[in-house]
Amino acid sequence: MTMEQIADTDAADFFLRQVYDWNIYAAGYVIAEAREITTSPEMQIVILAMFAERRWDLINATARKASDTLSLIRTNEAREFLEAASLQRVFELVNNAHGEREWFGAWRELFTHTPGTASSDEEVRHISDRDSVMGWTCSNVLKRLRLSDAQQGLLREFLGSDEEVIRWRAAHVLGAFPSPENVDILLRLLEADARAVRYGATRSLVEMAALTIDDRLRRVIFEGFANRAGAIQEHRSVLEEFERAIFINKQKAPQGWTRLAASVIERFQRQSTTWEQGEHWSRLVQRLIDEYGV
Repeated sequence: MTMEQIADTDAADFFLRQVYDWNIYAAGYVIAEAREITTSPEMQIVILAMFAERRWDLINATARKASDTLSLIRTNEAREFLEAASLQRVFELVNNAHGEREWFGAWRELFTHTPGTASSDEEVRHISDRDSVMGWTCSNVLKRLRLSDAQQGLLREFLGSDEEVIRWRAAHVLGAFPSPENVDILLRLLEADARAVRYGATRSLVEMAALTIDDRLRRVIFEGFANRAGAIQEHRSVLEEFERAIFINKQKAPQGWTRLAASVIERFQRQSTTWEQGEHWSRLVQRLIDEYGV
């Protein structure tokens, strides 16, 4: 309803950027559900492209929700992004999009950075950009690039920022780079930071557990979750994110995934105070067994 009452394109873009900074899905629903959209075509391409990339996310719930959101946006552009068969096709759609606004060129260059190639220090520093579009685009793009040890160290420095959203973005990136140093600092964030940062750290730790080839590091992550079960349960959204995140792409699940995730769930179950809570955790373990085996 707010978007429908904004007649000026620049003001509509500003509003959407503010929404995007705390909830990308809310930004998508604004475009999908408002009867009249006054945001610029460039801003709409940004939102569509970010959802399109998430269709290949490691975490099932994220991939599914991204596709669902794109399907709600009934435009030809949204349909093309929804039907894109690869990230390269998404890049083609972005590069073919017409954009006259100066910021769009810089965003496009960052978003279409070839996966697996090295990142520049300048790109890493975009994590602290006050523009939510550039800041979060940076956070997502860095996950698919190569980062040096020094650049990962710079991201860990950003975890000391006074701004919660910058700490959240940095925690988000680190999920793609499993290492003892990154695991240690994210586990500490589960107990000592704001809700949104704990939320991001939870997701990233699950990603690291799935991506690492080091079985010992994987065990350290889930032992860390179990030892911080109380802190995770302090915020409902953080607990629910753990429940969602452990259901990853089946083809990428390491051996023993059910056992490791269940060890944390059993800790939650021990702390249950009602029969209903206990049953909830039992059902969650059964879902893991059904999906990944024992």
